[in-house]
Amino acid sequence: MNADTLVYSENEFGQIDGKVANGLARHSEKYKILGIIDSTKAGLDASEYLDGVKNGIPVFASMEEALQSLRSQFPITLSTASPPWPRFSIGPKETSFSAP
Repeated sequence: MNADTLVYSENEFGQIDGKVANGLARHSEKYKILGIIDSTKAGLDASEYLDGVKNGIPVFASMEEALQSLRSQFPITLSTASPPWPRFSIGPKETSFSAP
């Protein structure tokens, strides 16, 4: 079963440095992508932004917005496709969240 996943890619989604998030939005055998977090593209459909064809993966402005919208789909995994501090990059991270 694919893990329900949010992908954090602030200010990188659709850019060359957001290639992991871009790829996950297009296709993933391991994860079920529930949304992308990038406030600069909030409100868009991820695949429509990338390729011009909707795939139903929303882009959220923040983690709070995503969790509120997806509250019935816990637990989820957060994958940081692009590190928030590139000079301290140690690779992708995953964190699981569960509803209280």
